[in-house]
Amino acid sequence: MDKYSLLNRIQKLYTEKGINIMKFLKEECNEKCNDINDILISYDFQAGTYINEFYTDKQFFLDHLKRLSGIIEEIGGDCKSILECGTGEGITLVPLLEMMNHTFERAKGIDISWSRIRYAQHFLNVYEKIKNNISFAVGDMFCLPCAENSFDIVFTHHAMEPNGGKEKELLSELYRVTNKYLILLEPAYELADFETQKRMDEHGYIKELYSSAKELGFEIVTWELYGKNHNDLNPTGLMIIKKNSRKENGSGEWGNPVTKSDLKKYSSVYYSEESLLAYPVIDDVPMLTKDNAVVATKFMEFHKGNDKPL
Repeated sequence: MDKYSLLNRIQKLYTEKGINIMKFLKEECNEKCNDINDILISYDFQAGTYINEFYTDKQFFLDHLKRLSGIIEEIGGDCKSILECGTGEGITLVPLLEMMNHTFERAKGIDISWSRIRYAQHFLNVYEKIKNNISFAVGDMFCLPCAENSFDIVFTHHAMEPNGGKEKELLSELYRVTNKYLILLEPAYELADFETQKRMDEHGYIKELYSSAKELGFEIVTWELYGKNHNDLNPTGLMIIKKNSRKENGSGEWGNPVTKSDLKKYSSVYYSEESLLAYPVIDDVPMLTKDNAVVATKFMEFHKGNDKPL
């Protein structure tokens, strides 16, 4: 079934009845677990609600971020770049960097949903001190638009959550682009009680984060409950993985999700001369997923003599 053909129907059911979109799609398509399209459709429809929650209970969110801010300040003294994967509407990355004393040369956020990234850009505009230091793009955590070792710190905040059964795949990709530390604030299934685990099972949440990281041979320096939760039935675990990269840190710029090499910006397009693929920019949002790649073998013929991006 083409799930995109269901969007109008989903919009009506979501607006009028507040359905759980991922549950609806799994039942409609007879699936046992969430797939990337379920996640994309669900979160895109929810775009804007997270910013509303932030402003409704702003002090809770800021208090929640204080510990993460302290952790990054402590371990990231010489770190120059940071990436949040699954950044949503920016309500973690933006206030986090605003409250920190440490300044990153490069700070980026990716999310699978265009609507959420557009909200993140809008949310960022009110943070005058840092609004020129952060950039956002549409990207897929399973195939990040970044070169190897691109960011000194990579982190997530309940972004791996709906991808139960795909823990190793996600961990491997996040680790690939990490240069020094991978910080994960994710559902702590392995540290939760029975009732909480039952709910996580029903929603298809990840539940083998620690064991998967161990099996992959990663150096886990911290694995514990993070602290107070917005939802007690979804406790947050803190995992810090250290990576001793032997390669020089990447540029920290956006990369081609296919070849992992850097992209160059030309007007409203990101282009890779190596792969001959172009990626569109929609309303200031770079669309950096494999599905958005456009074969454009003659693109550079229209930019001869332009040594620098337009």
